[in-house]
Amino acid sequence: MVEFLCFALIAALSCTLLNAKSYANEEAFNSSGVILQYHHIATNTPAITSTSPDAFKAHMNYLSSEKIAVWPLEKLIKALKQGETLPGKVVSLTFDDAYDNIYHNAWPLLRSLNWPFTLFIASDLVGKKGYLTWDQIREMNQGGMSVANHSQTHTHLLRKLDTEDHQKWLQRIKKEILNAELAISDQIPALKPSRMKFIAYPYGEYNGDILNLIASLGYVGLGQQSGAIDKNSNLLALPRYPLSGIYEDLSTFKIKVHTHAMPLLSISFVDPVLDINNKRPSLEMRFSGTDYRFDQLKCYGSGDGMDVEKMLNESHYIAKSTSSIPIGRSRYNCTMPTAVSHKDGKVDFYWFSQLWIRKNIDGTWPSEH
Repeated sequence: MVEFLCFALIAALSCTLLNAKSYANEEAFNSSGVILQYHHIATNTPAITSTSPDAFKAHMNYLSSEKIAVWPLEKLIKALKQGETLPGKVVSLTFDDAYDNIYHNAWPLLRSLNWPFTLFIASDLVGKKGYLTWDQIREMNQGGMSVANHSQTHTHLLRKLDTEDHQKWLQRIKKEILNAELAISDQIPALKPSRMKFIAYPYGEYNGDILNLIASLGYVGLGQQSGAIDKNSNLLALPRYPLSGIYEDLSTFKIKVHTHAMPLLSISFVDPVLDINNKRPSLEMRFSGTDYRFDQLKCYGSGDGMDVEKMLNESHYIAKSTSSIPIGRSRYNCTMPTAVSHKDGKVDFYWFSQLWIRKNIDGTWPSEH
């Protein structure tokens, strides 16, 4: 799924880059990492989930030219969990769905750069038309690629079957995850049993029950909402930057790579699945201090506009759409410039995204396009 980020956000960020000023409380920059998400690396596949090979090459060339560290996902998560200071900006590369064009159009470049990446596979799709084979996956794994869980069939995890009650639904989802893990272990015997286990939620969808389930199974979970990560990030629903379709543009890529996790007091879980009568959800943000650029805190959604209201506490804000958010998946994306400017006068941005999922008015799930 591609992030619902309006072009007004990119325009606003670009303008703010020119308006840097110094604040007394200058925070350390080396405390956030960024996870990048790709699907297809091709031009003959659905645009919404595709990054052209030329754009992908431009992304990788930028990381290389800027000497941005590319770490395995496990290394980045362990470092942040332990509160380590990162050596400048660090990113991790991830690919969802195991399309065969990754092998042909991304792997040669990543192999030449000797860069690690993580492939999230839906095990039942491996070997089918348009998808990688196990032999190709094993070859890339031997070259430094990590293999992780994307469920067995790439189903919508939230959607109960007509014959299922709550317990049967959770049992089926648990089986989806465990069967995929078993297939991965059987087919990639070189994987270490002690490795950190990751799951990327199909379509980026999850709720509280799903998070509790994957926590009980010992996984770190990744969504498709955008943003940077730090030691306070929710390890059951980590954000990633989708870079497909209209979001493959290099100028926006540069901004996202240099973002930092929003300095929130805590990243509380907010269930993204809304009651059918809740068309304008509120996002509450409590910041870790008061010496931030709150005058430039802005939020963007997929409706007509957003209100960001300061509460009685200087570090407490609530964001809410001015109109009904759409049926299906959408997000609130909130950004704020950091306190420290670079030598060229530009600034980085804090970034936080909240996923929302609305059903149809009659309570049924919307159809997928």
